Amino acid sequence: MKRNMTRLALLILALTLFGWFSTRAYANELARSNCIFDTVEAVFPEFFSPRNTATQTVPLDEGGVAYVRSYSNESQSGLFATDTGEVWYAFYGQWNYYGTIDQADQAIANGACQSSGQSSPTSVGFCATPPLGYISDGKPLTSHGVVSTDLLWPNGNTVKVAFDFQGRNSGKRFYGNKPYMCQSAVSQTDCETRIKNEVAKLANTWSQDGNIHFQFGVPWNEGEIRIRFRDTNGGGNSYLGIQALGIAKDEETMNFGLNENTKPDTFKRTVIHEFGHAIGFQHEHQSPAVHYTWNTEQLVQDVLRQNPSWDRDTVIQNIITPLNSNISKAPLYVTEFDPHSIMIYQIPSDWVSAADKANKSSCPSTDPNWCVELNRELSDLDKRTVAQVYPFSNVTSCSYTISPTTQSFSATGGTGTATVTTQTGCQWNASSNSGWIRVTSGSSGNGNGTVGYSVSPHNNTSSASLISSGPRTGTITIAGKTLTVTQFFEVATLPTAPQNMFATALSNNSIQVSWTDSSNNETGFYIYRWTGSAWYRLNTVGANTTSYTDTGLQGGIAYNYYIAAYNSSGENNEDSYVSATTTAVVATIPTAPQSMFATALSSSSVQVSWTDSSNNETGFSIYRWYGNAWYKIATVGANTTYYTDTGLQGGTTYHYLVAAYNSAGENGYSNYVSATTMSQSYLESLVD
Repeated sequence: MKRNMTRLALLILALTLFGWFSTRAYANELARSNCIFDTVEAVFPEFFSPRNTATQTVPLDEGGVAYVRSYSNESQSGLFATDTGEVWYAFYGQWNYYGTIDQADQAIANGACQSSGQSSPTSVGFCATPPLGYISDGKPLTSHGVVSTDLLWPNGNTVKVAFDFQGRNSGKRFYGNKPYMCQSAVSQTDCETRIKNEVAKLANTWSQDGNIHFQFGVPWNEGEIRIRFRDTNGGGNSYLGIQALGIAKDEETMNFGLNENTKPDTFKRTVIHEFGHAIGFQHEHQSPAVHYTWNTEQLVQDVLRQNPSWDRDTVIQNIITPLNSNISKAPLYVTEFDPHSIMIYQIPSDWVSAADKANKSSCPSTDPNWCVELNRELSDLDKRTVAQVYPFSNVTSCSYTISPTTQSFSATGGTGTATVTTQTGCQWNASSNSGWIRVTSGSSGNGNGTVGYSVSPHNNTSSASLISSGPRTGTITIAGKTLTVTQFFEVATLPTAPQNMFATALSNNSIQVSWTDSSNNETGFYIYRWTGSAWYRLNTVGANTTSYTDTGLQGGIAYNYYIAAYNSSGENNEDSYVSATTTAVVATIPTAPQSMFATALSSSSVQVSWTDSSNNETGFSIYRWYGNAWYKIATVGANTTYYTDTGLQGGTTYHYLVAAYNSAGENGYSNYVSATTMSQSYLESLVD
């Protein structure tokens, strides 16, 4: 079936191309019509065989004749040409009109069709630039489109979409950065859910007019489209259509830029645009139907300034060069150029000629600086094209019902579901209009389905405001219908104070405080410690906890504590506290420093150095001999290994000792060392 759908898409492309040699110059000749019909049969035998009869000539009511060939097959297919150069094809009795083309004379000259009526399908040269198409009701096709036809998803398909907020290339955790949709989020999970819902809402814009749908939030390894986020302000990229199915499962197929500076209209444009690529749409500014006279040098200069990693050829290939099947690596379905398309880049006015700028059908912007500005909505022509490449089959109208339409919840919140009933092929979306109601499943669907949602708890400490305001009400919009959710309030009461508090010293730096949990409605417990002048909230523990260990304390010190139970109404504690004293720290005298050495640095300074042999010193005391006794001249901190003595006399010998010390005292003076400062005459000799 997938193969046939792809072949059908190729058929639509090919019949558009056949218009190049279906022309007024020869369509009134039976042989010419036979040439076209034979070629179609040779290229698409599964749709146009077997023949019912030979080509028949049929008079038309308005005058002239038509040439018709019909087939006996499941599709009830047929081919039809008129003497005015029109070519039609049919499936199930529905005729589709593709119009006349002006280059037929050249096609004849190139030998695309022989006058004998014998076709040579292998010699038919399809143009690299397909002509304009026509819609099936016979009116000119006013839709745009550059669509890679063999990259389309099966019509009516629901594509699975996965998100990754933490993996490789995913940027920051967005809750801390608060992009616009997360301004009122209460957690990272809440923020991620809001981002998913925003992407789903925007992506489903395509599903309003095309029979292509999305299921959002599947596990990563099940995602056919896999989305990651980068910490940039806008921008994005995506693989084309079913190219995504060939990408390794650990790789993303789509990227969005998103941070706290991203504007809603920027993100909206990016999501809709990239999902256009994801369903097979190419860039509109590279449509073969574009007729701009590009100011190439200005365009290249501007783009290279914004994208230094590109080169000139890359700019021309990605913006100016029209797509064809060789460039896009897929057959194209192309219709008339649409500057209002969501798939076009913004185009400054100095990138095109003055004549282009003056032509409002090519340059619709009213701003003199722009030819085309960034479009943020599907154009009417976008909608017509997606409807044509993803048509709704056998659905003439859609009606929807949801059940239930009202639902009530208690203050504790909970989860609920609503069922959607509609015709097969009718698509729908579901979205919450209230921050405390979240759609958890079934944000979009096709045909009958179910929407899941959750309701947050509704607690408040102000009973007066709750009683006066009554219960709160919110809504979920499902398939254009409204589900009303009502939630009643709850006035919380203070929890009972904890009992039997006790404090126990565990070591010289930790104390454990324990208590009995006497409440059944606490949110948790506050632990308070006396600072010497006030009670300080040291920490918070969860409900049902009955102990807490305070660490990082000093040895031999008494500490005071009390515990309070709390919830949304406030906190409650007994009018008492408990105390414990950490065990005293018994210090040992540090080991004496080793390997002392003294060096004269000048006529007035000596540096004393040593090896630190202890691991428990508070510091080191430096002593100098004064002729009859040792005097402490300085102290330095732990782990220090030298000291410089200054302000000395030249040519004088000085003696030093170093001792390690802590609270237990000093220990093991080192052997003294000596050094003689340089004399003035010695220094002068060095200068000479």
